[in-house]
Amino acid sequence: RGGYQLGADLLLGGQLFLRTGAHLVVRDLNYSYYPAGENGLPSETPSDFRYTDRSLRVPAQVGLYLLDPDEDPGLNVYAVGGPSLLYVLNTELSNDALDVETRDAQLYLGAGLGVTLGFVFLEGGYDFALNEQLSTEPTDARVNLYYLQAGVRLQLAR
Repeated sequence: RGGYQLGADLLLGGQLFLRTGAHLVVRDLNYSYYPAGENGLPSETPSDFRYTDRSLRVPAQVGLYLLDPDEDPGLNVYAVGGPSLLYVLNTELSNDALDVETRDAQLYLGAGLGVTLGFVFLEGGYDFALNEQLSTEPTDARVNLYYLQAGVRLQLAR
C-alpha cells in the first residue's frame, strides 16, 4: 500500500550539497500473518491486517547536481544518498488479535535521483531499513520504501 508525506528540506552548498529536513510521513501497510506449525510451515489460513503509522522523517543526505546551480540552468539533474531516521509518532493496527510491538525509531539508508525545472522538482528513490520496524520472531519485519516526491524549491539566500 501507499502513503504520503509533507515536509520541508534545507539544502546547503552548491553543486555538491547537504540536505536535511523534517517530514511528516503516513504509511499504510498490509500484512498477512501465517501461524506456523511445529515444522515451521504455515498451518492455517492467513490473517490479513492493516497497519498505519505516522512518523517524523529526518534525512541527512549528500547530493550532487549534474550542472552547477550557481549558473542558473533551467533544467538540472541530481543524485542524493544517505541515512534517514524515522521516529514513530503513533500507530494503528486493524487486528486486535495480534500483539505487535513497534520500534520507536527506524534507521534507513537510501538513494534517489531527481530533476529540477526552474523552481519545481521531481525525485524518486529507494530507502532500505537497517533495523526491523516490528518486533517479530522468526521473520524479518524490515519495511523498505520506494518514494516519489514533487515540490517547489524556495531560494532564501544566495
